[in-house]
Amino acid sequence: MNDQDKSDKSPIVRPPVNESALPFEMNSQELYMRLEQKEINYRILFETAHDAIFLMDEKIFLDCNPRATKIFGCTREDIIGKSPTDFSPPLQPDGSDSTIRAREKIELAMAGQSQVFEWEQSKKDGTPFDAEVSLNAVPLDGKILIQAIVRDISKRKRSEEQLLKYNTELQELNQTKDKFFSIISHDLKGPFNAILGFSDILATEWNDYTDEERQHFIRNIHSSAKNTFRLLENLLEWSMAQTGKLAFRPAPFDLSLVANDVIILMREQADAKQIKLFTAINFHTMVLADENMIKTILRNLVSNAIKYTQPGGHVKILTETIAKTSENRGMLQVCVHDSGIGINPEMLPKLFRIDEKVRSSGTAQEKGTGLGLILCKELVEKNGGIIFVKSEPEKGSRFCFTIPVE
Repeated sequence: MNDQDKSDKSPIVRPPVNESALPFEMNSQELYMRLEQKEINYRILFETAHDAIFLMDEKIFLDCNPRATKIFGCTREDIIGKSPTDFSPPLQPDGSDSTIRAREKIELAMAGQSQVFEWEQSKKDGTPFDAEVSLNAVPLDGKILIQAIVRDISKRKRSEEQLLKYNTELQELNQTKDKFFSIISHDLKGPFNAILGFSDILATEWNDYTDEERQHFIRNIHSSAKNTFRLLENLLEWSMAQTGKLAFRPAPFDLSLVANDVIILMREQADAKQIKLFTAINFHTMVLADENMIKTILRNLVSNAIKYTQPGGHVKILTETIAKTSENRGMLQVCVHDSGIGINPEMLPKLFRIDEKVRSSGTAQEKGTGLGLILCKELVEKNGGIIFVKSEPEKGSRFCFTIPVE
């Protein structure tokens, strides 16, 4: 090995030799050859390692192996003399300053405390990637240096994120299943019990009741059948949305006409509680959405508003002006406002979540499933909007959603 060859080699950390432990008969030539062989072995490990290996002092890189240049997309000359933070973004994913945090890790390693941690690195072209970094202090020529091992874990992180996504989706599917069976077992059973009970009385004891009492039974049967039908409508649309079979057909239409249709449809329910029901949407308010979905959204919101409004109150459909931002540019805000009993603040975050059970009776003890608001949220989001609620106890509620204008 000539001098030129030796100068091209990077410094290798040789393990310290305990001379007292050497065999007595080992001469200096044999010792030299053994150390040379160890140096060759370390060089092979250094050059062929699958992970990036760096040798550095407290501030800069002194050496690196070929794998480091491949992982970071640069040459050895691009690395030597540079700081570790030259290959890191300014901030780590947790918001910490890369320079400050790297200095802390290096100081701990120099003090003899090995460091293993995850780090976001940057290639020479600025492309970020996830890495696992190991820092260990090593003695070399009377100095303490740092051996840094960097392993690209981007694939592992993607797999973990995908697994987390699948787990979240599985939890949502289970929650959906639980909600479905809850509706089937409880909310459909109740109305059918009423229908069967009253119809059985009429079928077997007709002559035992007055005309007024019979009319009362018939009205109860009609009300239960109508509520059950609406629930089945929501259940069908919700299940189709869950399976991706709900057709989405956006087209321009006049929102005021749809609002009028909903008013006519819900008039009987409102009149039964002497509630004023009207729309304040101007004619020819053109929007670009799926008309049937918007009608379903308004029908559910108006039905809920009537349910939780005292007799003599009011419910109205209106549009509101919203501040134009990059998120809502080209959007119209539609609201259903009522003068009802309002909602407790702790209940508001739970209203649109399928994993939360929110049950409360209306002002006439009407029952609800919570499915209507969950369906509204899915349909609004399918049309590119958002839905939210503002409410205070005894001060009414305002459910609003956004949809694209034409």
